Amino acid sequence: MTHYRRMKAPERDQTETIAAVREFEVFFDRYPNSMLTPEVRGNWREARSRLSQASYKVGLYYFRARWYSGRHRPLQGGPQRRPRIPRAGRRLLLSGGISPQDR
Repeated sequence: MTHYRRMKAPERDQTETIAAVREFEVFFDRYPNSMLTPEVRGNWREARSRLSQASYKVGLYYFRARWYSGRHRPLQGGPQRRPRIPRAGRRLLLSGGISPQDR
């Protein structure tokens, strides 16, 4: 929970958020039938959503700056891991115009 409490806004460094997601997944592996699982699962979803928002904002910045090789990775990464993330449709729309030359 320490990493979870130290998570920063999506615009900031996501090191603690990545560590929180990793630790939540360790919790699920070690204690699959714990009474705390529903609470931890909610926190895990929030951390994953924060990572998704951060990735979206980075990709949107590169898109607006017209640096198309920079927007490829952040905009492509989210929907495959978590299909029901916020703004998934917008992310797919923005990343749809990437040509092989831009990669």
